[in-house]
Amino acid sequence: MKFGRKKTPVTPAGRRRPESTRGQTPAAFSYYSRRSESLTPQERRRSFQTPEVLSRKQLASTARFARQRFGLVIVAIAAVVALGNTVRLSPNSKVDSLNEPAASFLLHDQKTYETAANRYLAHSIWNGNKMTINTDAVTANLQRDFPELSSASLALPLVGHRPIIYIRAAAPRLLLTTTSGQSFVVDENGKALIAAARVPDLAALKLPVVNDESGIRLSEGKTVLSSAAVSFMRVVLAELSAQNVPVQRLVLPSATSELDVYPANVPYYVKFNLQSETALQQVGTYLATAGKLKEQGIAPSQYIDVRVDGRAYYK
Repeated sequence: MKFGRKKTPVTPAGRRRPESTRGQTPAAFSYYSRRSESLTPQERRRSFQTPEVLSRKQLASTARFARQRFGLVIVAIAAVVALGNTVRLSPNSKVDSLNEPAASFLLHDQKTYETAANRYLAHSIWNGNKMTINTDAVTANLQRDFPELSSASLALPLVGHRPIIYIRAAAPRLLLTTTSGQSFVVDENGKALIAAARVPDLAALKLPVVNDESGIRLSEGKTVLSSAAVSFMRVVLAELSAQNVPVQRLVLPSATSELDVYPANVPYYVKFNLQSETALQQVGTYLATAGKLKEQGIAPSQYIDVRVDGRAYYK
C-alpha cells in the first residue's frame, strides 16, 4: 500500500493570510529608531518629553500671556479714569466781576451769583463734565434772573474742575420811584435793573433819586427811560455839583418831556428840556440867571424856566 505525500493546501488567490510577525520588531519602531539617530540632542530631548511636561509649559506660557494682558487692561482702565477725572466739572462755580471797581456796579454780593450759577449747573447731568456742558444755557439763565448783568461768560479750567463765570454788570445810574410807591435801580440805558428793596446796601451806591409822576409801572428788565434822558440828567447833576449847587430832588412831571430840578436852600425849582441835547447850555443859562437875579435882589417864588435855548423865564 502506498502512501502519498500530503499535499500542501493551496490558498486561493486574494485570501492569503499575512505572515505572522510575532517575535519581530515592528517596522514602525525600526523607522522611528532610525529617525531618532539623525536628530540633534535638543530635538531628541524634545521628542521624548511627556504630555504632562508639555502641559505645564503651555500653562506657564498661558499664565505669562495673561499677566501681560492683565497689565495692559490695568493701564487702559487707569487711562480712562484719568481722562474722566480731567473732564469732570465741580458743581461749585466761581463768579468774577469784570467791572472795576466791582462794588460800584454789582447789586448783589458774589455769593448770590454763585448760588444761582450752581443751581443752573446742577439742573442737568450733562453739565457735570467739560465735554457736554451747556455753557450758553447757564449764562443765559444767569442774565435772565439778574437783569443788571450786561454780559456773562463761562470759562472751563484746563486742569482744574471748578468752572469760572465772568460777569459784567450794567452801571446803576439813578433810583427811579413812582407815585405808586415802586422804586427801581435804573442803568445808563434806562432799563430797570432791580427793585431797590432787593439791593443789600443801596446807600453805598449813592444814586440820585428821580420821582416819576407819569404813573408808569416798573418791572425788572423793562426799559423805563431813554438812554438820552439818563445821560441828560447825569450831565445836569454833574455840572451843578461842579458849581457847588446841591440838588434836593429830581422830578419827571406827567405827560411832558420836562425835568424839574429842585436845588437846596432856594424856594424855586428849575425847568429843563429833556428832549434837547443842550444840557450844558441849559445849566449855564440857569446859573447865569440865578446869579443875576441874586444881584438884583430878586428871588423867584416858583421856578426858573430854561427850556428854550438861550432864554430864561422865572416866576
